[in-house]
Amino acid sequence: MSATALITGRIFRAPLRRECKNGQTMALATVKVIVVGAPQWWQVVAFSASGDELLELDDGDAVSIMGRLELELYKASTGESKIARKIVVEKIIVLAMPRSGPKAAPVPEHANAAPSRRRAPAKRKVERKETTRARPTIDDDLNDSVPW
Repeated sequence: MSATALITGRIFRAPLRRECKNGQTMALATVKVIVVGAPQWWQVVAFSASGDELLELDDGDAVSIMGRLELELYKASTGESKIARKIVVEKIIVLAMPRSGPKAAPVPEHANAAPSRRRAPAKRKVERKETTRARPTIDDDLNDSVPW
């Protein structure tokens, strides 16, 4: 059984390319996700096209990543039990969110490749002419031949 996760955050340090024992390449990155004001660190692993897409990103790029969730319990150097969060990428979406702080930079070119939302067509102003329509009149004479 596996679980799917969706995370949204910022790339922390540039992603790295690694060679697997079987010769396949993979990309590794760390994503910082803010949850209720506190940071969570997620290890991101991507293969094939997703790996190439991940390697195009840089430190601070905003992303949403969907993939297989892997959690591992470990003991920190303080002896405290902690959870390592890992996601094996199925889909990466680059978000065109401005960076904050003094290192703010323009959104990278590859962010434009992400699907964009279409704008609603501009509303046209329709000029309406005032017309006078003849309104039906109600006969006061209700003594007609209709039975109801």
